[in-house]
Amino acid sequence: MLVAAAGSLAMNAQQNPIETYFSDFLSNEEFTQITFSGKMFEMANHIEATNEEEEELLEAFRMIKGVAVVASEDKGSSRANYTQARKRPGTEFESLVTINDKDGNAEVLIKEQNGVVTEVLVIAGGEEGFAVVGIWGEIDLNTLAELTREFQLSMMENYDAEAATAGRDVSMFPNPAPGGQVSVDLPQDLEGAMVRIHNMNGTLITERSVTSTRVQFDTANLSNGTYIVSVTKGNNTVFTEQLIISK
Repeated sequence: MLVAAAGSLAMNAQQNPIETYFSDFLSNEEFTQITFSGKMFEMANHIEATNEEEEELLEAFRMIKGVAVVASEDKGSSRANYTQARKRPGTEFESLVTINDKDGNAEVLIKEQNGVVTEVLVIAGGEEGFAVVGIWGEIDLNTLAELTREFQLSMMENYDAEAATAGRDVSMFPNPAPGGQVSVDLPQDLEGAMVRIHNMNGTLITERSVTSTRVQFDTANLSNGTYIVSVTKGNNTVFTEQLIISK
């Protein structure tokens, strides 16, 4: 009972992540600001669903406590704003997915409490400008595309919620690796994805297409050092981890 009460208090104490991490953007007249309180999402209680899919979406909206947006249409500074904004969230945020396409870049970051996603930040920058969307409450990741589409974040059109969620179940071992076989285990939802190893300069070392739930690399020819292993499905990079080779 006490645990449940404490969890409830933690949820109620949630803050607007835009105010927490981007307060200087809010005071800058060059940025447009939009905030929707939980009252707007409570309206979902008064909407009658016509099918099961609509009911699931409405239920997800009912759990949202607020959405805030800060954005700039200055295309010349969008890349710099994206790079600066990406450094803001603390270590309590986990990168869920990175999206790269012709319009620019977007990254989805989440914060969890007791296995529940309580805050989401979507940071996007590209040819159409720059924006950060903050969402707080109890958040169903499948609603992200619906919400961000409303704010015309074109980079999020390619957001794959199933791939992003599946990416959280990817594991790699051994790490550090003594040279030899390194295995990457993946859920079936990531069939068709690409697993890549880059060096720290960004040069592609090797890649494999996912055709089963385990992909293996021979690292015997790699020099000692740190490499980046990533899993990408479509435009969504759903897993990134450093691999240390120590022979």
